[in-house]
Amino acid sequence: MKFFKFALLPILFWACQSQLLDPKFNESTPNYNLVFNNSSLDEISISVTPNDWQALESNLSQVLKTDSIATDKLDSKLLVVPALVRFKDGVWNNVGLKFYTSKNLLDGYRFGLYQLPLELAFDYFGSKFPEMVNQNFHGFSNLILDNQANDNTKIRQVVFNSMLQDLDIITTKNSLKKVKISIGNQNQIMLYTLKEKVEPVIIKNRFNETKFNLYRTNSKLDKFIINDFNRLEAGYLPGFGDVQRLINSVNRRNSIFNQTFDPISGLPNESAWKLSLDNAFDNQMYIRWLALNTAIGNDQFNLVYQEPYYFFSGSNTKANFFYTFPQNSLGLGFDSSISIPEILNSVEPNPLLANIIKDPGYYNEFQIELILLRKKYFNTAYLYPLIDKYYNQIRLASMGNNLSDSPQIQDIDLLKLWIKQRIETLDKSSNEMSIIQ
Repeated sequence: MKFFKFALLPILFWACQSQLLDPKFNESTPNYNLVFNNSSLDEISISVTPNDWQALESNLSQVLKTDSIATDKLDSKLLVVPALVRFKDGVWNNVGLKFYTSKNLLDGYRFGLYQLPLELAFDYFGSKFPEMVNQNFHGFSNLILDNQANDNTKIRQVVFNSMLQDLDIITTKNSLKKVKISIGNQNQIMLYTLKEKVEPVIIKNRFNETKFNLYRTNSKLDKFIINDFNRLEAGYLPGFGDVQRLINSVNRRNSIFNQTFDPISGLPNESAWKLSLDNAFDNQMYIRWLALNTAIGNDQFNLVYQEPYYFFSGSNTKANFFYTFPQNSLGLGFDSSISIPEILNSVEPNPLLANIIKDPGYYNEFQIELILLRKKYFNTAYLYPLIDKYYNQIRLASMGNNLSDSPQIQDIDLLKLWIKQRIETLDKSSNEMSIIQ
């Protein structure tokens, strides 16, 4: 009898999937306020058949035998299966479900974690099911559910994202979500961070661009060559022109030509190099991002293969990166006592980072950004209320629900203690920054 009930589950599941999506849930522009609402802990429900879930896991195990770095190559090998998604009063049918390619996926699989990052592609099966063509989730065709690997607090991603947005650093939106995953008649409720995936529609809507280029990085940018960039959209400068302009300006400082005078401007080529970089790239935002990573003690922020970055430029927008959340941030995996000079000298940086740190003018800008950041955002008056806000949301959502991974108050207290210790280190090491120059 039990087997009979279980065998009927896939049939009931697909019968439910034959429903058509209400047009009001397919929006022409992304509804950020609804999808990335941080004022409450909303629930997303994902249903998948047992056979499809087993196929996902088997495929991941097979792929990771030969691919061990989060690249487009690995991503292209991951299986996609149909799932049913519910959110508030909306139902989405035949949504593409797969594991999301990132360092959290690789680490989670290696350490045997049961919770791994997922990706939802709402129009993936449009060619198979015509009614699913251009299906979206309130304006988003792809969304990521990050599993917050190695974070007992479950809130460091949303806290860091708040700082990025308050600093006007271009980043993806995210919010904490309660996710119910149903595999047959087995249910598990877990905490995930919902994140938007960088894709052309985001550039079009958020920056009001019609002509732009969009790239995804394929490496840690230690060489800064064209092959580091995979072009996803080509509507602005042809032939990787924007990327080549950035590469040329980065490499120019290290060339023999840089030791002479620029024949066109008549300026010393040191000044010409900075002028070329200013024209090719929004370096002020990059310096601000560098200051933020330094404040939180991240000595691995330039290893972009941990979470691929996206680079874009358009007719109305200066070339820039989408600055994503660094792995193991905000007190997990970082030594609170690491000094500013130690951070900037601890890893072999990519050429862009190295040139900015070595340049006295840019380094001075970095110092100013770090001081302003410390005073305005990296302090207990800003961070503690944010932490309490998200923790209280989780605590309230846990009442009457079987949340399998709710943080404990001692985890929150440890995070606050780390922040306090990190602030003390920053204040003590501020006078040491001149050592690097």
